[in-house]
Amino acid sequence: MARDSSPRRDAPRRVAAAVNCVSRLLYASLLVCGFCQAQQPAPERQLSPQQAERLQEGEKYARESGQLRDSGKLAEAIETGKKALAIYREVRGDTDNDVASGLEFLGDMLAKHGDFAAGRKALDEGLATRIKLFGNVHWQVTDARLTLDHLLLIEKLTPEQRQKLADAEELNAKAATLLR
Repeated sequence: MARDSSPRRDAPRRVAAAVNCVSRLLYASLLVCGFCQAQQPAPERQLSPQQAERLQEGEKYARESGQLRDSGKLAEAIETGKKALAIYREVRGDTDNDVASGLEFLGDMLAKHGDFAAGRKALDEGLATRIKLFGNVHWQVTDARLTLDHLLLIEKLTPEQRQKLADAEELNAKAATLLR
């Protein structure tokens, strides 16, 4: 039996192939343009001895804040995280990767502590900082967006649903440690 290869029957296949090709080209051009426009972080500037000492103090607060978070002391982790963030801003300015990381950490802790408005504000500021540093298509910008979207979803949950989620996350963390 001869196959009907009339132009009419092949048209949908050719259109689909053309659309696929055009979408791949568009995606590739967006990636190239986005990466070309993405700003690179400013090179590390020389710090004075006092600034270097202050930065070490900020890093100490950041480590301590993480330890407090891990031990479940969220209120203390938030306060210590705020100290680290203030030092990073003082030494490095507002548009710095450490500042963005500090804002994201603080936003996450504030949300876990139940202060969604303050958490959202910190995450928004962290996202804006990442965009200034890297442009719109960098993986750290995408990660910051996903973190903010996650907070917006959790904010919509009822307290009971949030508790179930927290319990599930705790069980997941325990399972992960058993796999190590």
